[in-house]
Amino acid sequence: MTEDTTATLAEYVVGAEWSDLPERAQRETLRAFVNFVGCALGGSTHPGFPIAREAATVIGGSPQASVLGVTDVTDMANAAFLNCYSSAVHTFDDTHLASIVHPTGPAAAAALAVAEHRGIGGQAFLNAVYLGIETVCRVGTALMVPPAKADINLFMTGLAGTFGAAAAAGKLMNLDRRKMIYALGIAAAQAAGIREMHGTMCSGFVPAQAARNGLWAALLAEKGFDSSQCGLEGSKGFGAVFGQPANYDAITDGLGSHFELYSNAIKAYPCGIVIHSVIDACLDLAREEGYDSASVERCDLRVHPVTIELTGRKAPQTALAAQVSLYHWAAAALERGVAGLPEGDDASVHDPQILAMRDRITAMAADDHTAGETSATLTFSDGRTSSVRVPHCRGSLERPMTDDEIDRKFRAQAEPILGVEASNALLERSWGCVDIARMGVVGDLARPAS
Repeated sequence: MTEDTTATLAEYVVGAEWSDLPERAQRETLRAFVNFVGCALGGSTHPGFPIAREAATVIGGSPQASVLGVTDVTDMANAAFLNCYSSAVHTFDDTHLASIVHPTGPAAAAALAVAEHRGIGGQAFLNAVYLGIETVCRVGTALMVPPAKADINLFMTGLAGTFGAAAAAGKLMNLDRRKMIYALGIAAAQAAGIREMHGTMCSGFVPAQAARNGLWAALLAEKGFDSSQCGLEGSKGFGAVFGQPANYDAITDGLGSHFELYSNAIKAYPCGIVIHSVIDACLDLAREEGYDSASVERCDLRVHPVTIELTGRKAPQTALAAQVSLYHWAAAALERGVAGLPEGDDASVHDPQILAMRDRITAMAADDHTAGETSATLTFSDGRTSSVRVPHCRGSLERPMTDDEIDRKFRAQAEPILGVEASNALLERSWGCVDIARMGVVGDLARPAS
């Protein structure tokens, strides 16, 4: 019911238990968490991270929770901020495809900080992460999926992520119904995010701030700080302002029986999700027998119009801008035959061979293509052509990442920070965290040797 959306969501979060979840929901939550830890480690070497870390040091409070990938122990709010920032900064995090929201970062970062500080074990932690992810996905759906009419220029992770972080943190604080309603209301008062920030260090800041704001909302509510009890559905509330109007039923319908978590995809490539089928198409062409990048005369891409709207930057000048450039990633895939973190760094953005390939690429909006579909045709200097059509990218719901692929992705990001042995130990403990008595062990294992 629209009239009690906030209360219904709060009641579900307060009452939900890990044992109530289907095995699939438990597994998908665990997969999302393992991916989060790997991405947080990978992002800890990003140029934006030490800047955020230094700023956090200036305002940091008591040492309460670990920052993954470094030796720092800081206050919960800054730990949540930094761990979410590093998990998001390479845009290698997961994506709820219907709402284009990245749910696990804010929820897991806030929950991990609270769990470490309060000595909470793995099962309760994972339950909170599930509730956070589900909340983010449902609030994002309420804004982005028709009949809702939210502006596509809103950065959904900043808006919806705050609610997921508040739900996850509040669950671990054992908030009752009234205080959980307040936590969600306080989250609504802080929710923010605009896509203009993409291509800058703020592209990681927006979800990171959602993690910190959500944790702050739960802490305030725990102490008795109140808010409107209709933060989501009020006539001047979150949904009315951002959803134009929101589809409130998407937040409450089927709680506990329908899982938006199942529509959450783990990324195979470190860039905007709508670029992934472009990469797959170009990689498929580059792996054909006899392929020679030097003989490519032109590459013609046909993609969904939203792909061009969101990622049509033809000449990115930085690694951050390249994260939302289909032209860069198509060129990198065609030139190098791979599409990992090195292909997204500043050196690759200015690589003369990739730049030359980029100039041979054209992209056309195709109304007959779905949002995750790409057609690509190469024309070679001898007049030959080669074409491929990718209806679903790797990491999509139709072609999900396997556990082994998540492991390889994790190790590729963790080993440069921790080394092989320590990375394997952390990976094993992350997969087995449901049995951990104290989630602070994850922070301990994610700390590099000094």
